[in-house]
Amino acid sequence: MRRMISAWVAVIAVLGLTGTAFAAKKWTGSVEGGMALPSGDFGSSEKVDAGAGWALGGSVDYHWRDDLAFGLDGSFGQNKGGAEGTTLDLGGGDTQTIDKDQFNTWNIGGHARYFFPMGGNMPVKWYGLIGAGLYGFNENATVTTVVSGVSSSADFKGTDKRAGMKLGLGGVYWTSPKLGFNGGLDYNIAFMDKDQSPYSSLSYLGAHVGVTFDIPSGNDQP
Repeated sequence: MRRMISAWVAVIAVLGLTGTAFAAKKWTGSVEGGMALPSGDFGSSEKVDAGAGWALGGSVDYHWRDDLAFGLDGSFGQNKGGAEGTTLDLGGGDTQTIDKDQFNTWNIGGHARYFFPMGGNMPVKWYGLIGAGLYGFNENATVTTVVSGVSSSADFKGTDKRAGMKLGLGGVYWTSPKLGFNGGLDYNIAFMDKDQSPYSSLSYLGAHVGVTFDIPSGNDQP
């Protein structure tokens, strides 16, 4: 974990020392929605077995220079577990059915965006992103058991919060100086504590589209 944070800080420091564009000094906000595709232990059929789901998120960025911005971001998503709808034969006519197996995921953290040098008249601004933050994975399951013809249901809840990081690529198409449309991909990974979790990490690939807008400040000219 310490190595991950040190590497993230080092990358931001390098980005801050490169380039010669200094004009920006403004704030922007973004809202977006898309999908999350589990990978690694999160998507493995032998482990968590979570399927593709939806995600909503947002961010706010301070554009320190034309080519570099720092910001905060957060998201919330939902994925269905592969065990949902399965029935286990307990023998003797007894069964156990997993009626619901759902994962709610969230994250909140900080990031740096580096905007690749492009022609001044290009309406699309392409960027690379690196970030770190806190990730949460909450499982909600409902199990119905039938024993000797008598049915009973029980709810199970589990939660885990771990530090993680993300890497992303994307772009913003500015239709005007104040409004644009964004899209991108990002890879998210949360590092688990092996003493408290059966998983070494939980990860997912996100794809999103949304709207980016300029946040007015007192320094804006009328």
